[in-house]
Amino acid sequence: MVVCPRPTACRCRASAWVALLAAWAMAAPAVAAPARDSAGRSVTFWVPARGGYLAAWREAARRAAAAHPDLFIAVEPIWADYGARLTLALAEGHGPDLAAVDPPLAARLAARGWLAEVSGALQGLRPPAAALVPFTWEGGLYAVPGVADPAVLYADAGALAAAGLSADALDGWEGFLDAARRVASAGVVRWATVFNGWPPLVMFVWQAGGALLEPAGHPWSDPAPVARAARYYRRFVAEGLSPPAPASWSEPADLPFRRGETALAVGLLSDPLELPGSPSPFRPGEAMPAPPGPSRRVTVRPVPAGPAGASTYFSVEGAAAPRPASPLALQALAYLAQALEAMGWQPSLAGRPEALAAAPAATASLRALPSHPAFLEFDAAWWQYVVAPLLQPGDDVDVDALLARARPRLVQALASLP
Repeated sequence: MVVCPRPTACRCRASAWVALLAAWAMAAPAVAAPARDSAGRSVTFWVPARGGYLAAWREAARRAAAAHPDLFIAVEPIWADYGARLTLALAEGHGPDLAAVDPPLAARLAARGWLAEVSGALQGLRPPAAALVPFTWEGGLYAVPGVADPAVLYADAGALAAAGLSADALDGWEGFLDAARRVASAGVVRWATVFNGWPPLVMFVWQAGGALLEPAGHPWSDPAPVARAARYYRRFVAEGLSPPAPASWSEPADLPFRRGETALAVGLLSDPLELPGSPSPFRPGEAMPAPPGPSRRVTVRPVPAGPAGASTYFSVEGAAAPRPASPLALQALAYLAQALEAMGWQPSLAGRPEALAAAPAATASLRALPSHPAFLEFDAAWWQYVVAPLLQPGDDVDVDALLARARPRLVQALASLP
């Protein structure tokens, strides 16, 4: 697999051939999957084998089984090509009872009519409102959101101190940028931070008061906040605070931070970058680089707020019931939702007091892109025509011209699916 430029979670776009395979399956005639026999009082739940989400779904299933021993939810990890395999299984009529879906996949399957409407599974429960947005298509809810994993800011307290700073200096866009400049000038780390596509530019667009993809399903109508966010994002590369692409795409951005080569890193709450030598929950079994020293202390803070507020990107999967959903599958979905409610709709933060302290502010400012079945095509165009040019070395970028050229491409991408 090509190294993902969005590091701490599996937010990678599907490879081109997987996307083509999924699109082919979308065009195939829909075949209704037979309802499962409920006599065994068990359901199958397909989950992509991504460490953080897999662990959360297993925990939810364990809690559901403890609270409702009458029904067993069998979590089945799928280790490769999850989206294509699920799409083909549904097209051929032998899908699982339940399936974990990310927002782009949920929108595609919902638009095809292959997912059941599942709002009833949340009766009396209160998941984060933002987590419902990416799973809502044409007024219906097509997946129960799982744990909401917000972006947070990790900072090396020693590197900040060497630059004459404390973590309090990181508040706001200008504080974050000024801290990066001062850390870089102090020369205690190789780079101040790494912008290689993560943190996602969409978060800065929100914080500038704009919207990348609007609820009506078209790109931004007001280019000013998008341009403001893009200029801010660009400054980290243009000023040498972050390595430019393509060098910065050679590895996930959390690895230089773990090695002590950068002082600042925007990651996800579930990725315990403040714990020396901690494993990545999104890359299970992968050996982490040795920490730079036993005395290193890393702080965890909410992402710095922009001029229009602290809107925070978050990563989330949902649990969906492929149609026609059996009553047993819908009951299992309700049990999972109850377990997620007991989990607080967030990853486990056991043994991580600083992450626990940062969680309320991070989860209070969650914001998501609206659902759209052509999101993968839209995302690919957004990266090609906007994000990648902003990360290139060389002379500064004409942001206004860049966005003017990109918007028609994004409109075309959103119209790429019937």
